[in-house]
Amino acid sequence: MMEKRIVGFGQKATFILKPKLYWGVASEIEESQLLNSAVLNTDSFFEQDLEGVTKATISLNGNAEDGYSFKIESQQ
Repeated sequence: MMEKRIVGFGQKATFILKPKLYWGVASEIEESQLLNSAVLNTDSFFEQDLEGVTKATISLNGNAEDGYSFKIESQQ
């Protein structure tokens, strides 16, 4: 979500979006419900920059006891 709180008369709000994906682990997700209703099982998200990427393979590693992590296996 992006916002600009104050835009004066005759001014423009300019937003520059960076192509990124954020990966995380969650439980209790219900189809067609907002993700904020899910229980996130992570303190931080894995960030993947998509600038110039046309194809990527991401793996989810680990287990419930030791925790999970994401890894970029390949990227073109």
